[in-house]
Amino acid sequence: QIMSKVCETAMQWLPNTLTSPLLSEFVGGAPPAPPPVMPTEAAPPTGAPVAPSPTRSPVQRETVPFTSPGAGVGAGALEASPLLNTAVTVNYRNSGNLFPGKISAVNADGTYNIAYDDGDSEKNVPKSRVMFHEPEPTTAPEEEAPAAAPAPAPAAAPSPAKTPAAVVAAAPAAADALVVGARVQVNYRSSGNFFPGVISAVASDGAKFDIAYDDGEEQKNVLKKMIKLVDPATGAFIDVPGSAVDAASEAAEQQAATAAAATAAKPAPLPTGPLPLTVGVFGLTGAGKSTMVVALNGDPDPKPTKTIGFRRHNMEIGGDVGVKIVFYDMPGSMQKKWAGYTTDVHAAIYVLDAAADEAQWEKSVAAYAKFSDECAKFIDGKPLLVVANKQDLEGARTVEQVTVALGLAGRPECEVLAATAHPKRHDTGEVDERAERGLMWTINAIKGRYEELRARVATDEKEREAEEFKAKLEREKRVFCTILREKAWCDEPVECMSFEDGHEFLADETGELQEEMPPITAEICRLVNNHKVALTMCGGLRKPVSKKKKKHTWEEVLAYVKERRAEAGLPDQLE
Repeated sequence: QIMSKVCETAMQWLPNTLTSPLLSEFVGGAPPAPPPVMPTEAAPPTGAPVAPSPTRSPVQRETVPFTSPGAGVGAGALEASPLLNTAVTVNYRNSGNLFPGKISAVNADGTYNIAYDDGDSEKNVPKSRVMFHEPEPTTAPEEEAPAAAPAPAPAAAPSPAKTPAAVVAAAPAAADALVVGARVQVNYRSSGNFFPGVISAVASDGAKFDIAYDDGEEQKNVLKKMIKLVDPATGAFIDVPGSAVDAASEAAEQQAATAAAATAAKPAPLPTGPLPLTVGVFGLTGAGKSTMVVALNGDPDPKPTKTIGFRRHNMEIGGDVGVKIVFYDMPGSMQKKWAGYTTDVHAAIYVLDAAADEAQWEKSVAAYAKFSDECAKFIDGKPLLVVANKQDLEGARTVEQVTVALGLAGRPECEVLAATAHPKRHDTGEVDERAERGLMWTINAIKGRYEELRARVATDEKEREAEEFKAKLEREKRVFCTILREKAWCDEPVECMSFEDGHEFLADETGELQEEMPPITAEICRLVNNHKVALTMCGGLRKPVSKKKKKHTWEEVLAYVKERRAEAGLPDQLE
């Protein structure tokens, strides 16, 4: 009974289905009048060669009769459109892949039927997916030609590969425009590596583009500055404003870089208001450095404490003096770091305990000698004030004794004075005027050569940064050697991967596609025994994080690895 009911229902449904306009449109013919009969394939016009039936997907096995350009297809086709047989490039089924063909019909709703060069066809394609090789005709010819037999269908061209690369010949770009179908090279995901492809879509504002790469990958919303337009005839890059090849922008950037370099070489304009001064204060622990600075800054009873870590003291003196001073109070326990703070000071103050016993005095003299030697590069030529502190104590050494002991006789722009830094220990109970005179001598010495000293500070800071950067590179070399010798090529290697994992890891570190990396990268992986940290350092050479570091070629990375192997006592080649 169930099967009988199903058959009865099917017999009622089948006649309606066969006369359905939807099915009729699917098989390519007009809906026939009842009784229901499947439409027959229409013969092509006289003289028109019959194109082979295009291959459909497995779901659509029926064949579609080829309609020659100019022939009406469907009830909505316009017979006399000037667009018939126009060569175009079409975004095939809105897939983002562009293929060449011709307009076989123009429909009343403004859409087109397309006959592709490979024999395929597509109906009701909207204008937004059709690219004309020449400006789109907007009006019909002034004089209509006599009616003639429809033009013969073009011979089917060899089927191009369904890859974006097939668009190059089909839709050549304008010589100076980034348009759909234009051949380009793109900075892939801002990695610095350019790969070939074509533009598959352009944003309405013309600022972003979708890219179909030659390897089949796609990328959306690519900025204009990441794209290089390629001349399809010569393969050369075309100058396009705002793109990765923009001669005007490059010239402007070069001028800006030159101007920035020139500006950096010159000190900034003199500030309005109080002049900013930087003074370094050095000496051993207990010499009275912090006490003197705090007392000069207005504290009538400073509490002597051991300086732990770097301290900054700010002082402003108005009126005719007009300065803002920053004192670098350097602890005596950090002598190794003193030199790092001497580059950006305009002057230095060295404080000694003039009443120290002989053993401590010898340490004080030795500490000054070390300071003078290690910091000479950035201190010599700058004003130097030497303070023989604690003159309130019995046996305090005089200015003459200090001058001889430290070898200061004849040193240019150097002032030696005796003082008692703590106000409560001075005879008057106030700040020692000798200390105040020493401060004013320092200020006037700087102000008298302010432009020169300011330029000197700028130069010294850059030189110190360069030295620190060089030292950092040397440390990295030593670390690389240690890794090779003690981690990668020891009796029991640690943190070493398989070659496949190591090569993939190196590709990830550089942001490059593993299959496109040159063979030299395989040698690099083997020379470091695929050690994780060593590969990370190699990736940092190839794609440095810091702008200060040079971007190495793979050949330079290989040479670097071989140099480190030689330093580690390893051969530059594997057996």
